[in-house]
Amino acid sequence: MLIILLLVCISEFTFFMDAEDDFPDRLNTSITLILASVAFLYVASESLPKISYLTLLDKMMLFSFIMLFATALESFVSYILIVWANRPAAAYWVDIGSAIAYPTFYVLYGVYLGTNAVAVRRKQKASEGGGGGGGGGGGVATYSSTLPAVG
Repeated sequence: MLIILLLVCISEFTFFMDAEDDFPDRLNTSITLILASVAFLYVASESLPKISYLTLLDKMMLFSFIMLFATALESFVSYILIVWANRPAAAYWVDIGSAIAYPTFYVLYGVYLGTNAVAVRRKQKASEGGGGGGGGGGGVATYSSTLPAVG
């Protein structure tokens, strides 16, 4: 998860590159980061079990792909505003607004996913604790009872 966070953070640097002169560099950076994310997803998926629902990692990866694609799209919009529409001030404000909005959305979505995951886990623990099974430990007692006595 940290690798994807770093890739998204690196993509933020494209907003501070010149939209007209560094347009190829901005797109190359965005495309390279998307490809690095795909490579990470491929490597991570080989070590994870195949399940039919989206996990927290899947949701964060999906949102990261959206953010990286939006970064490339923003670079293209800034370039069009400067070269075709002759509006460099508008391109500047698009870059500044994106540099503020993108990390804000990413952090807010991460907080949303985290709080949602904690709420789901608490709900699961509450249903496990009240449903019998002895002690509410969820299987901890059976593991510790099989250990040899020390001393």
